[in-house]
Amino acid sequence: MDSLVIALARRGAVRMMRPVGPYGRIDTGGAFQPIARPRVVDRIAQAAYHRIVLIVAPAGYGKSVALSQFLDALDEPWLRFDLRPEHSTLAGFLRGLSESLGEAAPEARATFATAYERNRASRTPGADLAIWMEQHLKAYRGTIAVDDLHIAEDDPEVMRFLVALID
Repeated sequence: MDSLVIALARRGAVRMMRPVGPYGRIDTGGAFQPIARPRVVDRIAQAAYHRIVLIVAPAGYGKSVALSQFLDALDEPWLRFDLRPEHSTLAGFLRGLSESLGEAAPEARATFATAYERNRASRTPGADLAIWMEQHLKAYRGTIAVDDLHIAEDDPEVMRFLVALID
C-alpha cells in the first residue's frame, strides 16, 4: 500500500453543501452540485507523499467531496471505504473494509469470518487481525482511502487494527 488517506469528522457528518438564502433559509431545491476544492485537493495530493494522511475538520466542510476529487485525479490505483453505521465495531469495520478491497484482495472477503472467529477471543484482536489483512494487501500498490472514520471511534480495536496495519 502506498498511502492511506483517512477523512474524519466530529459526530454528525454532512456530505452536502447548499446555499443559504435570505433569513438563513437553506436552498434545498435542485440536484446537489459539489463545490470544486482545488486548493484542498492540492493539499491532499502534497500530503499523500507521506504514508498516512488524516483530514480532520468539522462536519460539512467538504472532506468527502475533496477526497472524491483527489481520488478521481489520481493516476494510480485506489480503493475507498466509506464507513456507515454498521461499520462501528471491529467486526463491522473489517467486513466493510474487506468488501471495499474488491479485486485488490478478493480473498479477504472470503476469509473474513474465519479470521475473525479465530481472533475474537484474543486479548489484542485488532492487532492480530491487522496481520491477517496485511497478508491480503502486501502486493497492493496504490492508495486506500477511509472516509468517515469517526463512525468507528467508540471501538478502540478498530483504531488498534489501523495502527497495527500501518506499522
